[in-house]
Amino acid sequence: MAARTIPDGAAVTNHFNASFSPYVEEGEFTSISGLSDETEVIDGPDGRGYSTGKATRQTLTAVVPSHTDLAGEMEQWRNDTENGKAGHAVTGTVTVSNAADEPVAIYELENCMCFSVAPNDLALDGAEIGLETYQISYARLKRIGP
Repeated sequence: MAARTIPDGAAVTNHFNASFSPYVEEGEFTSISGLSDETEVIDGPDGRGYSTGKATRQTLTAVVPSHTDLAGEMEQWRNDTENGKAGHAVTGTVTVSNAADEPVAIYELENCMCFSVAPNDLALDGAEIGLETYQISYARLKRIGP
């Protein structure tokens, strides 16, 4: 989870919960980054850029622990997107909460598609920790909560 320092010097740990129905009903992500209005064209498996009537899309990065139900749901969504399965573009919600589990921001993302995965296996003191990084593109981001 990402830690940040607020002006009074207190550390705050952010928690990221997201849903991308019907693929992910609710999942706690290790980190989410890229919630912004920066845009880029996302190449599909055939080299064509994906869009929804616009030339560009935004992309966020979501990190999840390997070998969990959430990782399995994300992998199924990625496969459906890359294979062009109908219904793979979904609406999503990302909630950022503080250490007290109070929502500090809620975002709605339209026309989300899951594209790539990069496994990151880390070894800490002999214990294997697996993390997978997914790229999720979306057409529009709107803040709907605090």
